Amino acid sequence: MSHNRPKSRQLASRKAVAESIDDVLEGIRVPDLPYPAGKLAPESISDWQPLLFSCWTEQRDERVTHVLRSVHLDWSVRQINAAYVADRIMDVFLKTSGLHTALVCRIARLRFYLA
Repeated sequence: MSHNRPKSRQLASRKAVAESIDDVLEGIRVPDLPYPAGKLAPESISDWQPLLFSCWTEQRDERVTHVLRSVHLDWSVRQINAAYVADRIMDVFLKTSGLHTALVCRIARLRFYLA
């Protein structure tokens, strides 16, 4: 028995899953993070790729959430949550990895790519 589904149906189900993920990411609230007061219009959300790339280029040793707080721009809930998750993942990985301290400092900068 074959389970061939039309491509349009697969695309529709992927789109529904992506929308569900977006809803969950927008619904997550982490205390003490700079969330916007309401939902921002897509054109008012700042592009953070140049900022994160410059942090990587400069090899900065700080958390993504700290960088976002230091720049007074409008960030979406999704961007704030992605920054928080990237910081948490890297912190847990680096604490449990057992790697040499010098290597940990270099790997910690990958949080900018992870975000």
